[in-house]
Amino acid sequence: MGLPEKLYYEISEVTARWGCTTDLLFHYFEMGILHPSVIFKTMICELWEGENPGDSTSSKLVDPQYAIDKPLYFWKYNDIVSVYVDYQEEIHLNGHILVFEFFKPTQWIRVVKKGVPSYVMTDNDFIITKNERDRFEKEYELEIKDNNREASNLPEFDFVDKSRIDELKSVANNGKYDLTKLFRLIEELNYNWNESNYYSTAMLVRSLIDHIPPIFNCKKFSEVCNNYKGSKSFKEATQNLQLALRNIADSHLHSHITANEMLPNKTQVNFSNTLDLLLAEVVKNLK
Repeated sequence: MGLPEKLYYEISEVTARWGCTTDLLFHYFEMGILHPSVIFKTMICELWEGENPGDSTSSKLVDPQYAIDKPLYFWKYNDIVSVYVDYQEEIHLNGHILVFEFFKPTQWIRVVKKGVPSYVMTDNDFIITKNERDRFEKEYELEIKDNNREASNLPEFDFVDKSRIDELKSVANNGKYDLTKLFRLIEELNYNWNESNYYSTAMLVRSLIDHIPPIFNCKKFSEVCNNYKGSKSFKEATQNLQLALRNIADSHLHSHITANEMLPNKTQVNFSNTLDLLLAEVVKNLK
């Protein structure tokens, strides 16, 4: 008789089973098509219940000393990542409200500091439950090859998500800016990304960030990074685009021919996460 199957798997186990990268898995989280969980240990929380998760004024305290020792599904992956990026220090030192899709949608938890350290979440804390892994494989009709542990038919994703494009379209007619070129850059960016044209991908992202500073009342993208009063996560995202992305794009754009060339790959030019934060702020400013 064999050992019983596990109830959840680490990220490395899932990537090995599907033959994909960790970056692709996390992009599925951000797209909302694969739902991660996390196990918290040695952390005391308050368990609340109310119609507005995170709002203690309209909720009741169910358990002031709730110890988490089981996987929890997130409301939204991006919400938790945003909390971690924006409030990492507060989570570690003082505790902060974290909203989860718990036993039922009206329940939520708050990290509290009562004699034990608060918990700082990292990428290594994410897991995939067996039920979620099986659901994903069935929904996307993945064929797992037992001989080399590689899945076929893994879903692809656009560099700029369709939902973000739809949001941009909803504010395109505000009369202040003509977004025709922006939409064209996004269209070409998604096309080249899906065609594995990674030189073009890097250069198009560079063109895009240089195109939109007036929306932030700036002349250059460096001014957006330094002067625009956005959130901490937004500032980190723009700095990443300004420094890392621009350097990568410029190195490919201006480099001379050599005896040994190293071509860019998907991992090197994948700035889709940070670009999405930038475009979300564009939508916010144009509303």
